[in-house]
Amino acid sequence: MNEADLGIGPHLTDTPGIGGRLRVEPSDFIVTEIQRHRGVEGGRYLVALIRAENWETNALVDAMARRLCIGRDRISFAGTKDKRAITERYFSFRDLDALDLRLKGVEVLEMSWRSTSVRMGDLRGNRFTIRVREVDPGALDRVEPIARVLLERGVPNYFGVQRFGAVRGNTHEIGRRIVVGDWQGAVDLIVGRPVEAEGEEIAAARRAYDEGEDPARVRAMFPPWSGVERTVLRALLSHPDRPSRAVAALPRNLQLMYVHAFQSYLFNIYLGERMERGLLDPQVGDLVAERDADGRPDLRRPHRVSTANLEKVRTRCASGRAAILGPIPGTGTEFSGDPSGDIMGAIMGREGVSTSDFAVRELPYLTTRGTYRPLLASLMEFSFDRRDVVFHFRLPPGTYATSVMREFMKVDDPMRY
Repeated sequence: MNEADLGIGPHLTDTPGIGGRLRVEPSDFIVTEIQRHRGVEGGRYLVALIRAENWETNALVDAMARRLCIGRDRISFAGTKDKRAITERYFSFRDLDALDLRLKGVEVLEMSWRSTSVRMGDLRGNRFTIRVREVDPGALDRVEPIARVLLERGVPNYFGVQRFGAVRGNTHEIGRRIVVGDWQGAVDLIVGRPVEAEGEEIAAARRAYDEGEDPARVRAMFPPWSGVERTVLRALLSHPDRPSRAVAALPRNLQLMYVHAFQSYLFNIYLGERMERGLLDPQVGDLVAERDADGRPDLRRPHRVSTANLEKVRTRCASGRAAILGPIPGTGTEFSGDPSGDIMGAIMGREGVSTSDFAVRELPYLTTRGTYRPLLASLMEFSFDRRDVVFHFRLPPGTYATSVMREFMKVDDPMRY
């Protein structure tokens, strides 16, 4: 896997990177959510700030549901986080009187009861503390000029490696097959196709599946923690001629993640092509949105750039008060003769998909209308500890810290992020 496989293109900065590696230890990557509380105090939702070390979001939700003897549908959260990290994030639990988790690496930091649940996107942003190891000390003078550019212009808002699966890097390919209705292909990618980084036990199970072994035997070969693969295979045993039922057996947020990963891949290609063409300034026909104090664009009221307002819009974007939006395609995406339409339309043509494909007829709840995303994200509260090679910064919700760090590190292997 390399960055190009995920649609990730050029860097914004020209200064060579410092190299290095992230996440040698989970404590090297610390993420703290900045919550946007809704509703009023008191109510049926227990809202907790939970510190977790080395827990992937879906695995943590499953473990908490089992520990509390409740359905996972009673647990909600504001955003997904990487596994190999220490995270402080908010969860809400519906109709729960107490929170007794006692899970390894999990600590409840604070609790309150509120009238509304935590929902996806209920964030003002995230703060990061990131240590880079295996760096050449002589390269650290490069940090300041790179930071100066990113603070002035913003960070290329690529969806990071973690969006696509940090080890296998194929969630977008699974999503592609869901979108075009190739359900067997989706199952094959979820269960088969071994990669070396997963270890021999899992690789052997994947090879057995690819070689046509009985699904019951393959399921027994996967270790207990391979919950996704085991769930798909169990459903496949019950419905061997309906691979869509096997995908549908997974948690809905995971199914949606596959579709969203394919959309993210298309956006990454789009952003990279605009960068290669020198189109990071507003162009006539672009959509732009005002940013709030947290760097979040107001997607409810975008404005179209015209010849009449072009200079004003460019001034506002240059000052960080507005952002150019790029399309994340779906059934509601309309392409016209503007840069978004010309570039994204050509990309989708090359990828063999259309906006109508995002209407997933066999599993309609996976249908997505699409949305927009800033091409450049605001980098805030930046500081750098040269002695320990630790970066501190804040980002708007949905922006990947690895998109910041790739500008500073510039390594070829995405696994080093």
